[in-house]
Amino acid sequence: MFTSFSQRTDQPARSGNQQALRTSQTIPHVRLLVTPLLVSVLLILTAPLPVSGAPATTLNPIQAENQLPGSTGWQFDNFNKETAHEIEGYASLTSVNQGGQINFMVSLSSNAQFTMAIYRMGYYFHGTNPDGTACGPCGGRLMLSVGPLNGAARAACPTTTSGPNFGMIECQWAPSFSLTVPTSWTTGNYLVKLRRLDDGLENYITFVVRNDTGPADIVYSADVTTWQAYNYWGGAGNGNLGYNLYGEFNDVTQGFIGNTRAYTVSFDRPYMDQGSEDGAGNFMVWDYPMIRWLEARGYNVTYVTDVDLETTPRLMSGRKLFMNTGHDEYYSDNMRALLQNALNAGINLAFFSADNIGYRMVWANSIAGQPDRRQVCDKGGLPGSTAIAWRWLTPPQPENALLGVMQNGVANSRPWLVYDATSWIYAGTGLVNYHGKVITHGWGQNALAGLVGYEFDERAANAPDLAAYVSYEPAGLHQVAHSLVPAADNGVKAWSDATLYTAASGAMVFAAGTIQWSFGVDNGFNDGFCDCVHRFANPKAQQITANILNRFISGPAHAMP
Repeated sequence: MFTSFSQRTDQPARSGNQQALRTSQTIPHVRLLVTPLLVSVLLILTAPLPVSGAPATTLNPIQAENQLPGSTGWQFDNFNKETAHEIEGYASLTSVNQGGQINFMVSLSSNAQFTMAIYRMGYYFHGTNPDGTACGPCGGRLMLSVGPLNGAARAACPTTTSGPNFGMIECQWAPSFSLTVPTSWTTGNYLVKLRRLDDGLENYITFVVRNDTGPADIVYSADVTTWQAYNYWGGAGNGNLGYNLYGEFNDVTQGFIGNTRAYTVSFDRPYMDQGSEDGAGNFMVWDYPMIRWLEARGYNVTYVTDVDLETTPRLMSGRKLFMNTGHDEYYSDNMRALLQNALNAGINLAFFSADNIGYRMVWANSIAGQPDRRQVCDKGGLPGSTAIAWRWLTPPQPENALLGVMQNGVANSRPWLVYDATSWIYAGTGLVNYHGKVITHGWGQNALAGLVGYEFDERAANAPDLAAYVSYEPAGLHQVAHSLVPAADNGVKAWSDATLYTAASGAMVFAAGTIQWSFGVDNGFNDGFCDCVHRFANPKAQQITANILNRFISGPAHAMP
């Protein structure tokens, strides 16, 4: 994120919810209240209401997958997640194609046996809880159980203390388990639940399974470069001190140490993210709500990560829509070019997100020579650096040239305010234009509660501090939401803007202008170790999302040049 005003900060403290859940682990009667049956009931109560989704006459792979029996076994058992490196790990790849091989590296604080349970995350209309009772929706499906395996403490992962890789912590652990992904596994986001057998402590590893050749309307990309930018894992061998691209932290207390930031971060280490301590990057915060909703509606989706945007130029060929959610801040030249080329080829783009394509980054090989395992972005900390904000390059390449909007601050879950209720995105919602009084329900509703935050995007034309970038706005840019962010949140009064435009190719681009849009379609699941308490899901946000997706996938698929 950018920090133009002194009131803004990149140093979020551990949420009160996380602290409360950790404290509750020492109070037996609180822990007994959280049962698999109760979790199942809560999932049912927070499940999104039906809206028009993707029509189908035969089951696509996502629909067929979600008919299979699910499980809630992916959830932490009574929030029994490790907190001091007792068990943790990482994957050798952020994504793997069906039939490909991926390795999992696991370290324990002491010798003990452990298990790995691999789950595909989705909706899953029916299934069972670990105690044998019914769940529905279940949220995941058990794909493979591994172990018991023998675990031990792995070597410390050294910190680079000088040069262009300053602050980088890169592990070189041997694989604990190698998986050849069955070709029958459906593309999707997967969690590996690690569990020690001596004390039951648990943690997650995450990865994506791709289907590079299968037909799909939508390419959904996980924002792993941003997850890694905020990852401050350092490990016990470094005295629990780690760096991310924002500063130095204690990865056990989650305490902010100082502003000295890394210039390079490595994917060869576990995740410990600002706002997400569960080992799964930021998957549970932003992506899981949107993915649950997408799969409940049966959209034909194929899943990838940011790394695939770098490595696979023809990734979008034969697709109709690229989409992401949350926060996709760090882009290389090839990543940005892939989206621009897709748009030029007639493929639609939907950013249910904000602060996208903010910083230019460079990929690099790991110490073992594996490509695209290091993310280099010194943000101008080195002489002659061009790993800086895209808008600060010479000549400027601001993100609004592609997106229509630009990151411009932070907000505290403010209401989304309707600007043009006549737009087709609002069809069937009954929403009307905002005219000075926020109405979030009932007759005359003109706003959706809680969807603007924690970062937002604004049209350059609406922000005096972005005036230099007005000329980069795409022709025909249409504003559909214009939501007030008060100076109390942002340092200065500003606006979160959602926009639409049609490119010369005929393809359309939607930008929600807020990181929290996915909170409007599904409340997700709070695993106790992420900022995942979402209470804003509502039928109107779901209908808007369905309107956009259905319009964007209604046309023909396009080939990439």
